[in-house]
Amino acid sequence: TVANDVRSFDLPPLQEGYIPVEANFANQIKLLGYTLSSRRIEPGEGVTLGLAWQSLAPVLPNAVTFAVLLDANQQPYGSVDRYPDGFYSPILWAEGEVVRDSFTVPVQPDAPPGVYTLHLGQYQLINGQPVSLPLFHKEHPTADTAVVIGPFKVGGPPPDITTQNPIPQITLNQPIGNQITLLGYDLTDQDGQPIINYQLSITNYQLTLYWQANADIHTDYTVFLHLRNAANETVAQKDAPPAAGRYPTSLWSEGEIIVDEITLSLEQLPPGEYTPVVGLYELAGGARLPVPGVPANEVALQPLSLKE
Repeated sequence: TVANDVRSFDLPPLQEGYIPVEANFANQIKLLGYTLSSRRIEPGEGVTLGLAWQSLAPVLPNAVTFAVLLDANQQPYGSVDRYPDGFYSPILWAEGEVVRDSFTVPVQPDAPPGVYTLHLGQYQLINGQPVSLPLFHKEHPTADTAVVIGPFKVGGPPPDITTQNPIPQITLNQPIGNQITLLGYDLTDQDGQPIINYQLSITNYQLTLYWQANADIHTDYTVFLHLRNAANETVAQKDAPPAAGRYPTSLWSEGEIIVDEITLSLEQLPPGEYTPVVGLYELAGGARLPVPGVPANEVALQPLSLKE
């Protein structure tokens, strides 16, 4: 027995945590947005998605929704193929109709710890073979066929990014924003050897920062490293997510210690005295996390003397 629901042509009241997307699949189906149950999951559990689709054409293909969870090496550890509500194929949708769907993508019990992404899209069977609908940009097809959702942390952090017993060359224990502590840092040359006297004649400044999460963090922050000359001018800089983006701060858990290696080129700088400063800022708005007692919200590191 099939009961026909009333078709909806308006997006229902938005749920808390709704993320708008507006992803156009082949000028036929649009993903309006989604909600997520959590971005921190354990092997054997699952990621629950709430989706809002919209029909863009009077006649749609018999398309199937796919969602696949991929690790950092693009290996799958969970997937779902389905029609919305289990039966409501797009071939039944009216033009402009908004269709809601919710389902859980299971995570395999053997999924290794690390950072994952969820790839979501639509495909149709042509001669028995799945063919994904391409994403369109400004009315033109692209090479992409999936919306990438995430990142997610499955189990624990990536094993090569955190440490249990850091022994930094310089100890700081500097709190930043009541969420993160900069435990200290190492300074090495291009051969990985510690630099003790800070008299540099190298072309790259290689810094290893040790961050500790004081609580579970749910915001993405970017690390900045700025090099100031004697006139307090920034003459070199590098801004990037910690660990080159391999472990976003929004997935850090309380007590974790993250090893963050940064290389800054000094090749174009004249000899002289320089002061490196580091800190964190919110990716979305650019606001720096506060450093107690420092109006500029940055941490000054050991000054450097750059030689010929």
